[in-house]
Amino acid sequence: MKSFSFLLRREFWENRGAFFTLPLGIGGFFVFIAVAALTAAATFIEEIDGERFMLTKAVAEIKKVDPATLDVVWNLNLLGTSAIFHMVLLFVVFFYLLGSLYDDRRDRSILFWKSLPISDANTVLSKLVAGSLLAPALWVAAIAITQTTLLLITTIVFWLSDIPVYDYLWGPADPLETWLLLLASYAVQAFWMLPVWGWALLASSFARSKPFLWAVAPPVLLAVAYTWINATQYLRIDFSVWTMIGNRILGGVVPIQFNIEGDNVQIGSMRFTDDDVTELPITWGTLLERFTWPDMWWGILFGVVFIALAIYIRRYRDES
Repeated sequence: MKSFSFLLRREFWENRGAFFTLPLGIGGFFVFIAVAALTAAATFIEEIDGERFMLTKAVAEIKKVDPATLDVVWNLNLLGTSAIFHMVLLFVVFFYLLGSLYDDRRDRSILFWKSLPISDANTVLSKLVAGSLLAPALWVAAIAITQTTLLLITTIVFWLSDIPVYDYLWGPADPLETWLLLLASYAVQAFWMLPVWGWALLASSFARSKPFLWAVAPPVLLAVAYTWINATQYLRIDFSVWTMIGNRILGGVVPIQFNIEGDNVQIGSMRFTDDDVTELPITWGTLLERFTWPDMWWGILFGVVFIALAIYIRRYRDES
């Protein structure tokens, strides 16, 4: 257990830029844009339809929002502002895992690590846990810092606009619940994305060069071949393999989870009624529901196989 925690700390210190500094930078950019926009709006006055427009008057429009849906509006806002973090994180984790085992062989540091009493299984699993759980947890921490700052800025604007802060902001909004929901979402996503992360580790373990091509080319060629065979042999266009790949990858972007069924694309569990949002894209119920999907368990099975193969290859390959 001590060796595993040591390996996790190693992954953090070697990748702290991607794991924590990058999301803080994204958050700082959001705060800068918000402050710049509010500063410009506060000093901008324009006559619209014979009426003077001011920032405080625009903010006061929130009083027209139905109080029954105000909590959904704010929490959806919190999830929405975190979406860019999650999409960037998806690429960060993929390329981190893709280079995790390959880079050790390329710079020959694998010889040092193999001289230590650390098993190949612990090494591979530590990289998997660091990418699928540790990095998302740190990104959620950065999201929490960013959103707290934005909420405090919003609080100041509400005070200046004579809007009851608790009634229209802190009462309806529940940032702590949202952050806990995001953490739980990443825990579920770790299982959902296991075949993707396992495949990235497998490609990283055996590729002698260009691990990205080894990771991307086989599934793409498989999908192209399947579509071509159906088009030439059965005179029909079948995109089922493309859909399967798309659902697996796009379904792992928290909180904007896409589900493709034929010509329909569903975003999480979001529902719209009379142009009002009645349900958030992710809820505790939809997260638990994931484990009732056969696709979840088939993915876990393939992911375990890919990870086992990565451990086996790691054991016998010392150099690129």
